[in-house]
Amino acid sequence: MNTVKIEKLTNKTFAHFGDVIDTRSRNYELINNERCRKFSGLSTVKVQNNDPIAFSIFESEGKQLPIHLDFVERHPLASQGFMPLHYKKFLITVAEEYNDEPVNLRAFMTDGMQGININPNVWHGVLCPVPERGRFLVVDRLETNNNLQIHKFEKPFIIDWQF
Repeated sequence: MNTVKIEKLTNKTFAHFGDVIDTRSRNYELINNERCRKFSGLSTVKVQNNDPIAFSIFESEGKQLPIHLDFVERHPLASQGFMPLHYKKFLITVAEEYNDEPVNLRAFMTDGMQGININPNVWHGVLCPVPERGRFLVVDRLETNNNLQIHKFEKPFIIDWQF
């Protein structure tokens, strides 16, 4: 059985795969007559050339744990950022790469206040709010041509808090 234990999402644990987008413990500047906190540079969109970047809203069905993950995907030409719009937790699965294949799968759970920006070419699972439906602001490359690769596992991974 392929199993993956869910880890806590932190800047340190996720750094190899991308950025955690979180305003807590971050510096800000006051703008708009000191009525607004601006948290600048929480993450940057990574894209080749001058490819167009888009803001989208994704609505995704919720999942119950344990999760059975049978495929991952990656986007070689740009990063992909996800920010929950309703403070709902979501599961992130990512993998390292070896010989163009995903290896060493890891899973992280956000606390509902965190977003993520997955680096280009990082294998990852699809958007997975837990346990209920979620809405997300997504920032990624507008054009999907040549920017989506899928890897199906022969045997699904089971993702849960404990094993």
